[in-house]
Amino acid sequence: MNTDSLRASLDKLVAAGWEVKLYDAPQAVPLPLANRYADVPDDYRLFLSWVKTCASPRGTDWFLTLPEFAGEADNRFAWNEWERQSIASFEGNVEWEQATRTFWDTHLPVFLSAGMYSYVAYDLTSPRRELVGAINLHWEEPRPRAESFTAFVADLAAEKRPGPPPVKCRKLSPSEKQLLQELFAGTLIAPEETGDVKLTVRFLELMRESGVLPDRYELIDGVIIKKEPRITLGDYRRFLAEYP
Repeated sequence: MNTDSLRASLDKLVAAGWEVKLYDAPQAVPLPLANRYADVPDDYRLFLSWVKTCASPRGTDWFLTLPEFAGEADNRFAWNEWERQSIASFEGNVEWEQATRTFWDTHLPVFLSAGMYSYVAYDLTSPRRELVGAINLHWEEPRPRAESFTAFVADLAAEKRPGPPPVKCRKLSPSEKQLLQELFAGTLIAPEETGDVKLTVRFLELMRESGVLPDRYELIDGVIIKKEPRITLGDYRRFLAEYP
């Protein structure tokens, strides 16, 4: 990718309704990024040097740009948000925390989505620097996403959504919606904000089917009774890991 092809790719995104803002002059890669990832791929380095903002029409998907890496973006998600949430969910398990850091040391995120809590990243262990992606609760288990940064941008411009295809799932009942608002209020999982309830529906169904609940809850006559005011991301991840 060169400057001309970058601008051509960005023009396609703009035509698809994306918000794109450019710098007047090329910028340098910020220290937080350079310190952790010494070998930033050339295509992404060029993108970072010129692109200040690049977000989807709904604002739920965006490329990571210099303001994100510098901590200056007007965004509640940090550039390494999924790494931070994973580590927080391990609740002090040093071995798991280190494994998570090691994974992200070799996976440079370039794109985040709040709709599925997903990401796209460079796999720096790949000789061709291919892009991979994963969704919520499976962040360290990525799948191939695109052969190159240019191909990924082209997919987005053609309205090909990042991440896996949508999963068919029944709608939440009013009582389940109320339960979710109580269970997830103030936690790291917020399906009522993102509109993504697929995994959460499965969580509720599995809890009812198996009768196994986190210690904070009891199942009485098929009804989940709250013993403490909140559920943690760790509870959620461990439950789905044990009952796939």
